[in-house]
Amino acid sequence: MRSKSLGVTAVFVSLAGLMAHDAAAQSSAPDQIDPEMIGDWELVSIIERGVDVTETAGVIDGSELYVYTFNADGTFSITAGGRWFESGTWAADRDTEPMWFDHTPTEEADNSEYIGEVSKGIYEVGSDVAKICIADDPPDQRPSTFDTNACLLFILRRASSQQP
Repeated sequence: MRSKSLGVTAVFVSLAGLMAHDAAAQSSAPDQIDPEMIGDWELVSIIERGVDVTETAGVIDGSELYVYTFNADGTFSITAGGRWFESGTWAADRDTEPMWFDHTPTEEADNSEYIGEVSKGIYEVGSDVAKICIADDPPDQRPSTFDTNACLLFILRRASSQQP
């Protein structure tokens, strides 16, 4: 079993429990950009298998403020404590319930283990908060719910500089 809490912090994010999509649905790849996600988002918390691991990731004390930036061209970047951490592509399918995304790192500062690996997830986004859920094991399965006992859940807050 592999844990991605910090690697997926570089990814994105997530969680889910009962992964019951049929094979055809699992093979569909999101191909949209979600305009509601464009901009900067600060990581607020990470929950892995039902346990809040935010503090161990350095988020609570502010020593490693993670900022996710989603761009209109389908790319993303992540900084940690002001340092570049990861970049890649992010595509969404807003027509599913819950909404789907694929997260694919193309460059990483600390670890090349996940480059090119597609993380399948689900998400929901409000005006200033987003929840992102990524399956942990097996990583190629898309979560079907936001069940924190089976995957990684990332809670993001729209960066204060971008609040309306």
